[in-house]
Amino acid sequence: MRVHWCVLVQSPFFQAMFNVGMKEKREGKIHISEGSEHAVRSAICYIYTGNVTLE
Repeated sequence: MRVHWCVLVQSPFFQAMFNVGMKEKREGKIHISEGSEHAVRSAICYIYTGNVTLE
């Protein structure tokens, strides 16, 4: 899933990854292995829109 860096860094979790020089900053990629794909997509959608739909 492609997302915009400037949107991700609005989240303290992702901002910390980029601020401390982790490999995610060097590679420009973040691999999330926690949670289901649906949960990760919902979290990213929330970061973009401020809204989340729970089923």
